Amino acid sequence: MYRVLIIEDEILVSIGLKNMLNWQKFNMQVIGEAPNGQAGYRMYQEKKPDLILTDIKMPIMDGLKLIQAVRQNDKTTRFIILTCYQEFDLVHQALRLGVSDYILKLKMSMPEMEAVLQRVKKELDARPRIKTGTQQIVNRLAENQAMLKLLYNPKGSFHDFCLHAPIASEFSSVTNYTVMSILIFISEQPAADKANSLNNTSLLIWDLLEQEAQKVNNSHVVRKTDDQYLILLDLSGKQNPDSLIRGLCQNINSSLQTYISVNSLIGVSQPSSSQSEFISSLNQAQSALDGLYFSDVTYLIALSDVEQLKQYLKCIEDLYSSISLLIINQEIKALLQTKVLALKQHRFSPQKYREALIYILYWLAARQNLQPEQMTPEFSLLVQYIKESAHYSIAKKHWIKALLVLSQQPIDQNIHSREIQRVITYIDNNLGSKLCLKTLAEQAGMSPNYLCSLFKKEMSINIFDYINSIRIEKAKCLLTDNDQKAYVIAGEVGFSDESYFIRVFKRVAGMTPNEYRKRAAN
Repeated sequence: MYRVLIIEDEILVSIGLKNMLNWQKFNMQVIGEAPNGQAGYRMYQEKKPDLILTDIKMPIMDGLKLIQAVRQNDKTTRFIILTCYQEFDLVHQALRLGVSDYILKLKMSMPEMEAVLQRVKKELDARPRIKTGTQQIVNRLAENQAMLKLLYNPKGSFHDFCLHAPIASEFSSVTNYTVMSILIFISEQPAADKANSLNNTSLLIWDLLEQEAQKVNNSHVVRKTDDQYLILLDLSGKQNPDSLIRGLCQNINSSLQTYISVNSLIGVSQPSSSQSEFISSLNQAQSALDGLYFSDVTYLIALSDVEQLKQYLKCIEDLYSSISLLIINQEIKALLQTKVLALKQHRFSPQKYREALIYILYWLAARQNLQPEQMTPEFSLLVQYIKESAHYSIAKKHWIKALLVLSQQPIDQNIHSREIQRVITYIDNNLGSKLCLKTLAEQAGMSPNYLCSLFKKEMSINIFDYINSIRIEKAKCLLTDNDQKAYVIAGEVGFSDESYFIRVFKRVAGMTPNEYRKRAAN
């Protein structure tokens, strides 16, 4: 039975709503009443209703603020608002927050109320329903964990998976199947907020995926994390499996957006005809999901490397063009465009791509003598968005905003001599190699001693301190975006000695690499 909460400051209206309507007719029961939004929000947190009837104007906290508070982490609770003629501006704001319907108090009648409740009941019936019960959820999570171990056992096989997993009877004889890898994401939210939002709705997402997949055929959904799921789909006896899969992808994308207000990307393996291809199918699905980072679509059936490379190069050219439009300083423009074109060497790895975009931003900041502590909160937030971006277009948007933030810093075209510019460019392009003073002096066409003196004069920093600061900034990006050991990252940024890398990192960043990685993860 659906649980209803009434929030209304007029006592007679509240009593009338509770007692005049036949709630059981709509499979509903009133579980509480509150006189204002603040008390109503506390009751919502305690009782978790399916439907809230709320006045839009109330003391302490009005209905609009109540809806906004609920919607921060809950996209599924339905709302009906009670309002007056003169409050239509507020009604429009509420409707944009996903309110199901509204009722005019002065015209409120039994038939109208019942018609509204019937419409909302249909919405509630259409919602994916969580399989409730503490023990049932515990069992489900334990089953899922066991399946994940079987799925990603490098020595395992499809036969072993079916033999030991709880779905043995369903899939033991299946040979024609496909794997779907689904990434759930919420755009433009910091990591902590995203984690809270997805954690609060993960069971709902799981159930919705199961309900959609079962409409098509025998299937099983495995939850990898709060934001990534796998669907193993039996295609036995199905005509036009490609069409079937595309329809399922469209339904999943639409349902997640409609009922939970989250976005999704879906990578799909090629249909397999042999159980021996199981691990290959998992890899294909993940590869297709990675390819979506650079694609204009929301689902993808495994593409060839050539097709993925075409999409990636198209994105690089797009960034290149954006720089031409945004950056006025010709010298900076040319250097930035060179950096962007160098991204082609990263192929189509989303992780490497994100790292490179962030590195370019810090490179540009360093050219303007901006230290990390001088970065504005806006710039730091934009960098965080890029790190967490689920799609190229999101990363590009925030990268361009970050460029504009940096471009607002005064750039004196004559701040560095040509000799120092050449040295800086050489350092940037050879950061992972050994950089000796003799080689740098040759780039500048001067003696090592004079280079040190001129560099300190123009850059206000010792040349080797500058190199270390740039290396440490790149190391920070690598530490937050992958699980590589410290000695591997040290080598990638030009340190041959791990102990020395750790000492320099601690001097520059104020903590060890491992401490930085843990803090960034939290």
